[in-house]
Amino acid sequence: MAWNSLHFGSLKKRIIFTTLGIFLASLWSLSFYACQMLRKDMEHLLGEQQFSTVSMVAGQINRELERRIAALESVAALAGGPMQAGPSATQTFLEQRPDLRALFTGGIFTVRSDGERTAYDPYAAYRFGINLIDRDYIAGPIFEGKATIGRPIIGRTEQAPVIVMAVPVRDNQGTVIGALAGSTILSVSTFMDPITENRYGKTGGYLLSAPKYNLYVTATDKSLIMQPLPAQGVDPMQDRYKLGYEGYGVSVSFRGVEQLTAAKSIPVADWMASIALPTEEAFAPIRKMQERMLSATLFLTLLAGWMSWWMIRRSNALLRLAIDHLVASEKLASLGQLVAGVAHELNTPLGNMLTVSTTLDTRIKQFAGQVNSGTLQRSSLDRFLADCSSAAGILTRGAEHAAELIGNFKQIAVDQSSLRCRSFDFAAVVRETLSTLHNRLKKTAISVGVDIPDGIILDNYPGPIEQILTNLIINSQVHAFDEGQKGDIRIGAQARDGHLHMSYEDDGRGMSEEVAKRVFDPFFTTKFGQGGSGLGLSIVHSLVTGVLHGTLRMTTHPGAGTRFDLSFPLDAPPGKPVEDR
Repeated sequence: MAWNSLHFGSLKKRIIFTTLGIFLASLWSLSFYACQMLRKDMEHLLGEQQFSTVSMVAGQINRELERRIAALESVAALAGGPMQAGPSATQTFLEQRPDLRALFTGGIFTVRSDGERTAYDPYAAYRFGINLIDRDYIAGPIFEGKATIGRPIIGRTEQAPVIVMAVPVRDNQGTVIGALAGSTILSVSTFMDPITENRYGKTGGYLLSAPKYNLYVTATDKSLIMQPLPAQGVDPMQDRYKLGYEGYGVSVSFRGVEQLTAAKSIPVADWMASIALPTEEAFAPIRKMQERMLSATLFLTLLAGWMSWWMIRRSNALLRLAIDHLVASEKLASLGQLVAGVAHELNTPLGNMLTVSTTLDTRIKQFAGQVNSGTLQRSSLDRFLADCSSAAGILTRGAEHAAELIGNFKQIAVDQSSLRCRSFDFAAVVRETLSTLHNRLKKTAISVGVDIPDGIILDNYPGPIEQILTNLIINSQVHAFDEGQKGDIRIGAQARDGHLHMSYEDDGRGMSEEVAKRVFDPFFTTKFGQGGSGLGLSIVHSLVTGVLHGTLRMTTHPGAGTRFDLSFPLDAPPGKPVEDR
């Protein structure tokens, strides 16, 4: 049977495939959603942890800066007198402050209100004679009277990043007479070590930036120290941090690496401490879990596919048995119709023969009576001989007609009940098939026209061909024409290129596009319970494409009839014929 057409045609298989599709779509959607939510949850958890760590580091740096400013302010409160006494007294004053000196790796120094440096500890002559009034860390204390942490710079002497902070020095009347400053060299071990000397994880690190100056102050990655911050729009999270955002998020860095970053401000210096960790490392713990989930999803997909295949295969096997039984019943029904038609056709010649034989018996008895009574005349003998000759002719013709009908029936019955390959004339097979359908067709207004030349010899299976022709004619009678409707069926054939090309056409009602798509599906019929089994055209398709190794094409339009074009080899391929299953 045409099993290939069953793949999506039956309702059960449509339900199976629809359910399987919904299940797989839901499964993969759930897997994708779970992976995304797992990543978001991990991002939240790691982000909070990262933010907590950077907050602790930022708090520590902020306290260290406040401690140094407080130490400078404490010493500045005592520096007014020495600064008024002169540079020598100021130098001695600074050298007597080892505790303050220990807080600043670059040294401590004083500056007059005109910007001239007056003392420096440790003392170095080359450090004097430089006016610092234009430096931001000096301008703040002298002109504004407030503690100031200056812009990070590369020290001329140190040739390394330096941070300078300064506080105002006042006289007894509270007038600013200068500034006391402390310098920190970042390349020397300082309170910045948690940032410069440590990594975060295996590939992450710390960064300290000054958004006001668009500058990295220091970082675990030494190549970033004193480098400008990324341009606006390059790193979305860095842009948010510049605007004062404190928190965490994922973005792609200016180096093209996706990172989970967290940042916390350092208020005393208006700086921002941050941590950057590549997501490849940050989400490594969940990556294996996601891989396991995807593997499990793939396994369930394959399992569901295999189970669906098994269910369909099992249902196909059961359906195949059912259809085989129905096809066998269909063939038996066809043979039954054939027997009924032949019996009806035999009634006429056999009835005539019975009538003639009865009449002849009566005439023989009359003739015998005349002979026994001695009244036989020449004219009576002539009439008797004429009647016997006429009766013999009628009996001979009736017997020949009955023999022809029985021969056709026998041949078709054998052909349709078994797949027997033999040599035959195609036109003769068509005529034999139409003769068996004569009784069925004569009750309708349907006429059958045949345009098939004699001499098309096939070495093939006549049984399937007879079955195909029978099913097509019955299909037209049941579906193409209403009861009593006049119609024409035209059958044509020709041999070409080693193949028989046969056309079958009726001028009935035709089919809609929806019906035409399913017309070869088993059990599909538009007249269920009205003489349509739903197997007729399915059997035709199966026999043409399977047993005869041919092709079948149907053309139909509503109200314009239906045409079937068949093509199959004149000689059957060697080997046992295989039905399309």
